[in-house]
Amino acid sequence: MNNKNNHLEEMLINLYYFNRSLCRPNIYMLRALLESKNMSAYKLEKSSHISHATLMDLYNEKTNIEKCSSSLLHKLAASLNMKMDDLYKVLTYEDLSLFTCNKNFDLYKSFLLQELNELKDNAFLKKYLTNNEVEDNFKNKKYECSLYLLSLIDYLCIRNNLPLVKNYEYIREYKLDKIVVPESVFILFRYKKAKVSQIYKECMPIFKQHNIIEAKIDDVA
Repeated sequence: MNNKNNHLEEMLINLYYFNRSLCRPNIYMLRALLESKNMSAYKLEKSSHISHATLMDLYNEKTNIEKCSSSLLHKLAASLNMKMDDLYKVLTYEDLSLFTCNKNFDLYKSFLLQELNELKDNAFLKKYLTNNEVEDNFKNKKYECSLYLLSLIDYLCIRNNLPLVKNYEYIREYKLDKIVVPESVFILFRYKKAKVSQIYKECMPIFKQHNIIEAKIDDVA
């Protein structure tokens, strides 16, 4: 009975965090950090012994991390198995190692989206469902390109009420180690001109599940 109650409590707390992040642009650096460690907000709350209200304020960046007590940072760092200094750098955008950018990948995305704009959905799907580019990229360890193209194909299939291609199931399970953002976004992060909340709020979930940030695929110049 206790296990059932604990499981229900975990579901409710995680749902609370998730709903709050949907209602407002509150998907911040702490969430990106938790995702990189495959850790839920519930587990962090329980292991850190930080009150729900306090952790919620941190999660939503309502609390200025620069004004947090060393005791609070110590609890967070211990639960995340990090040094306090390293955690502080991540939460203040000094350390952007959770993210990466690739100029060649940006060019590849741009080419695909321009082609989609010219060919339209059906012709684009016909081309890329027959040329094996998704699998070829994956076999050649061009994982970003493979997962981006697969996400784009899946999105177009769903949009056109078509079934997803079953041959790609083993690739769908793959997730990039780092969150891939456009080079322009990475530069904004570096100079603290943008926050994780902004890119996550606009990101399409079908790309985000592979750790790729993509906000728009239609009418891209």
